Amino acid sequence: MKRLLKLPINIQEFDSQILASVELNHEAVVPLCMDLVLLRENMISTVTLSSEDESFRLQLELAPPSLQVVRGEVLWQVGGLLLSISLNELEYWLQFFLRYYRDQIGEVDHIDSDITYIAPRSNSRKSLLLVFRVPNAKPPLDEEELRRRLGLC
Repeated sequence: MKRLLKLPINIQEFDSQILASVELNHEAVVPLCMDLVLLRENMISTVTLSSEDESFRLQLELAPPSLQVVRGEVLWQVGGLLLSISLNELEYWLQFFLRYYRDQIGEVDHIDSDITYIAPRSNSRKSLLLVFRVPNAKPPLDEEELRRRLGLC
């Protein structure tokens, strides 16, 4: 089974990397979380994030254990990409989104994944920087608070 979510996705291309920024609103967090949990539990095979105009599709699947990558593998295709993410990376994403759902605010305004392993059969040699942005986040720490937390004062 496959799932499809339409979200604002901004694509920027650089010399050796493509930046895909996914903008989430409050309403999109719950279905994304549920789909990622279903993916983790092997109850669905793919989660597809589509740009609102459907010009770009980001297909997410769980990487098989035999694909020994830290974060994932990107396979560039016409009109989008297939991203096979490691279980550790999927758990990292879920922690962020579930905390956001619980607290209605993020510790930070985004998480990012730098996927540098490119599938040999890919039609591009560029790596992927995937960014998920949430609309509500705590303000950054000021210098004094940062020093306090690090035990420097």
